[in-house]
Amino acid sequence: MTDREQYSPGPAGGAHIEKDGENWTLVLVKELRHPPEKVWQALTDPANLREWAPFEADTNLGTARVTLKLATVGAPTQQVTETTVTRAEAPQVLEYKWGGNAIRWQLEAVGAGTRLTLWHNIDRRFISMGAAGWHICLDVLERLLAGKPIGRMVGADVMKFGGWQRLNAEYAKHLVSKFPTGHHPRRRKNRDRANFNRLGQMGSANPPLAVHRLYDDRHRQLRFYGIRETTRLDSLFAIASSFLDVVNRPVHVRVAVCRQMARAPNRPIGTNTMVNKANKRVR
Repeated sequence: MTDREQYSPGPAGGAHIEKDGENWTLVLVKELRHPPEKVWQALTDPANLREWAPFEADTNLGTARVTLKLATVGAPTQQVTETTVTRAEAPQVLEYKWGGNAIRWQLEAVGAGTRLTLWHNIDRRFISMGAAGWHICLDVLERLLAGKPIGRMVGADVMKFGGWQRLNAEYAKHLVSKFPTGHHPRRRKNRDRANFNRLGQMGSANPPLAVHRLYDDRHRQLRFYGIRETTRLDSLFAIASSFLDVVNRPVHVRVAVCRQMARAPNRPIGTNTMVNKANKRVR
């Protein structure tokens, strides 16, 4: 068994949320047994970034005011961000934007090692997903610095990994649940198929749903991890179809939604269970 196959992330931890109005920032802290100079190189050098980061850079990030392109790895469609390094104080502080969201790294020497802190401005809906993803990325970084690389684990592939799914659920519980949305709609199951038309062609060859597991009895169970808040149902389907394996034949599902969906389809709606078991009939 390879080191990658043996890898299992530890429990969720070392993360918190900073909220400023409608701005949400995910903060993660990682203790590394390597000096700041070595960690700085891993954060800025394109060759090193390819070994652990969720994006690739076409230029070294270690110089302030340099303009470069960051290409997100594992996205369903090509996503390239042109960004400028706004701050680069080697080997202490690095700031830039990725996908329009601010990224800030701080490196603090602690003994012979480094306390690495990440601030990532992020959409509230993706906090637990982002925390789980960065948790694993930083684990991979740690192994790279130790001379035992296990290869980058990002994008759709890592979301199929049981360790990521567990972390996503743990961070959703410890981070997202501490910030209730204030919406408490009465929930009920809504099986009115007309309400799903705006979400996509449910009966087409490629409905906008994601298969998580195929059971022996041929039932398909659809799941989306981490969304435990009031949000837009169409956004959930869009996210699910982007990151998981897409169904290749018509599938009917039951999704619990609040009554507000039929009355005001453009308003945020709550979900009771993002994904229920699919209908027994899979055509």
